[in-house]
Amino acid sequence: KPAAEDASEGITAENVTHNDEEMQRVISRLYTITDSILVEEYVDGRELLVGVLGNGRERTVLPPMEIEFTGEAKIVTKDAKQNSDSKDFNDVVSKDAVLTDTERVAIEEAVLTATRALEIQDYARVDIRLTKEGIPVIIEINPNPDLSPDHGFGGSAQLAGMKFPDLLDRIVKIAQKRYEPRGA
Repeated sequence: KPAAEDASEGITAENVTHNDEEMQRVISRLYTITDSILVEEYVDGRELLVGVLGNGRERTVLPPMEIEFTGEAKIVTKDAKQNSDSKDFNDVVSKDAVLTDTERVAIEEAVLTATRALEIQDYARVDIRLTKEGIPVIIEINPNPDLSPDHGFGGSAQLAGMKFPDLLDRIVKIAQKRYEPRGA
């Protein structure tokens, strides 16, 4: 996939390859839109979008949204996000993720560890694949996710009981706190 694009730019069902020849075709296609490509192992499993708010040690992990794939492609393509005329568009459904306590704790630990290590500020969305063994594998961290109320981060905030204006207010207050003088 493109290493520095967003909104699934360049991602189609063909991006999941099964041999070197297929991979080389995809890489050649991607080089027409970018000069920086990331090749990573495909992780089979449930895809979760996990919002996080805060900075430093003070972070709140929001309830995960799950991507339910109804079609063949088990990835979120650009068409699935943006093209309502595409067959991929209706193949992706976001819903509340039903998780065991063990899975929820593992996901929260992974999200907190990663966002702290990368010093992500204020808010972010962490995309995770949960393997069949219940192991969370981070596939992407988006430090500036779409805030639409019906999308991953906004949907996650709604599951936490936050109305959209309250979510925006909370993000602004979290950011403001970073600029307060120490001890104020």
